Amino acid sequence: MGRNRKRVDLPIVPMCHVCHMCQHEGHGPTIERLIRKAPLYWQATGQWDKAMPYFERFMSRRKYLETEE
Repeated sequence: MGRNRKRVDLPIVPMCHVCHMCQHEGHGPTIERLIRKAPLYWQATGQWDKAMPYFERFMSRRKYLETEE
């Protein structure tokens, strides 16, 4: 009885299980490291053109939420 979701091909960054779980828990240092390394990974693998709009939207939303606090 789950939702019928369309398959969306979003850009990914490979992570170990521990880092993946820390990211879901909002662990600051893990998220900061991911933000630093994700664009470099996407550029190296030729995915940057596709990933850039998602990354910029994420960073804009993050900045907006930080200013609200």
